[in-house]
Amino acid sequence: QSRYGRQNGFCQVSCFVRDGTGEIKAINVANKIIEAFPRSTRITDGELIVRIDSPPYYKNGINQGNGWFMLPVTIPFTVLT
Repeated sequence: QSRYGRQNGFCQVSCFVRDGTGEIKAINVANKIIEAFPRSTRITDGELIVRIDSPPYYKNGINQGNGWFMLPVTIPFTVLT
């Protein structure tokens, strides 16, 4: 049995690029965010530990209709306290 309390969550980062500049540009930004949080990353602050147990990912982008295209990146995590 673990000595830690566990809570799962996720952080979502929205990558915005000007509409018409191409989805590839948004994917490049999303991939940079994903690379910054590889699986097994541990972030600590005192006794608080945030662990990336699953790899971050992006889903389909959304044309905002206001000149912007948004691609959401999801970073799943587990908090150990």
